[in-house]
Amino acid sequence: MTIADAEPDRHPLLAHLERLSVAAPAEPAPAVKLPPPWILIADDDPIIRDVWTGALRQAGFRTAYARDGAETLERLQTVLPDLMILDLRMPELSGTAVLELIRLRPALALIPC
Repeated sequence: MTIADAEPDRHPLLAHLERLSVAAPAEPAPAVKLPPPWILIADDDPIIRDVWTGALRQAGFRTAYARDGAETLERLQTVLPDLMILDLRMPELSGTAVLELIRLRPALALIPC
């Protein structure tokens, strides 16, 4: 079909579009249920750990905890959290030192703290 063959009051592209076979929209993909995010709580105060753990679990998150900076680094060898709550003042290894060390490891550097 050329522009000269088109009906005078119709745009030539409309006729062309009508001839195209348009597939019906596909069924929406079923929703994928993702597991709840992991949150690592690193704090030397057991009350603070318990408060965070209780609130986060009640909200549907999975939690792990560490009692000091050294234990935090140990936990990060087995758990890759989606988020980390990090106390900056802890014994043995401060949260600041932990943060500096995890930023040096590419696999851990993107964990929000």
